[in-house]
Amino acid sequence: MNILYPLFGMVILTICLWILCLFVRVKQVSAGNLKIGFFELYDGTGAPPDVTKTTRHLSNLFEMPTLFYVACLTALLLELNSAWLVYLGWGFVIVRGIHALIYLTYNKVYHRLTAFMLSNILLITMWVIIIIQSV
Repeated sequence: MNILYPLFGMVILTICLWILCLFVRVKQVSAGNLKIGFFELYDGTGAPPDVTKTTRHLSNLFEMPTLFYVACLTALLLELNSAWLVYLGWGFVIVRGIHALIYLTYNKVYHRLTAFMLSNILLITMWVIIIIQSV
């Protein structure tokens, strides 16, 4: 088992969201709903909801997931070969994928919050294991 696989899974999820974000933006500009100049100083004000949602979610993938990347790299550097870290890593990626699906589709806040909190619990647990195994 290798922590690289969930790490790559998170990278793939982020790239997929980036592609979706780009697609939504191009679609809105092509439809005449936005001018290309809108993105010069993009602050989100006045953007169509799908542009705002995909942009916000892409930004979100550079917040808590950053700690996930650091956890994976730390585990690799310390040569921690724990099946639990891999399971928790995959759990984090899967739950973040679910979080993205909820947010970008029906967007029920309590469902989204549940996924968000579960992903954070998985991430904290990863860090606890890393700390315990590294001392």
